[in-house]
Amino acid sequence: MKSELLLRPVFHRLEHRIRAHVLICWLALLRTRVAERGCGQR
Repeated sequence: MKSELLLRPVFHRLEHRIRAHVLICWLALLRTRVAERGCGQR
């Protein structure tokens, strides 16, 4: 999946940035799952 999205490692040192990054990743996954269900892929 990394090759499809062309992601690179993200390194955060401050706790609030780590939490924000995890939240953004979780929201992106949730949005993807909702879109897949809307399209009938799952």
